[in-house]
Amino acid sequence: PSSCLAPAVIDLDLMLALNAADADAVAAEADAIFGAIDTNGDGSVSLDELSEHLFAEAGNPAAQRIFAAIDADADGEISSAELRNAFSRSASASIRMALGLASGSPPPRAGPPP
Repeated sequence: PSSCLAPAVIDLDLMLALNAADADAVAAEADAIFGAIDTNGDGSVSLDELSEHLFAEAGNPAAQRIFAAIDADADGEISSAELRNAFSRSASASIRMALGLASGSPPPRAGPPP
């Protein structure tokens, strides 16, 4: 019996181009958020900077776990390359959401009620 469905044709060049475009978009997002978190402009993100960005307080335990997941070489600083790498890994969706990239803006910061 013949099938009524034709075999799918995959355009490999198109898929590679889309993948490259996605990688460029992720890198641009990572660079933008890196610039927002690196408040002292020294070219690296400290645990305090990350904690301030995420929770408006230094030393938050959740920030420590996120920091450890991103700081691949465990040198106590997050480089822009480490942040880009964290965003490109398969589990990066949760990291991107935590840093506020899923919606295109940083997460709301805790503060005194209005």
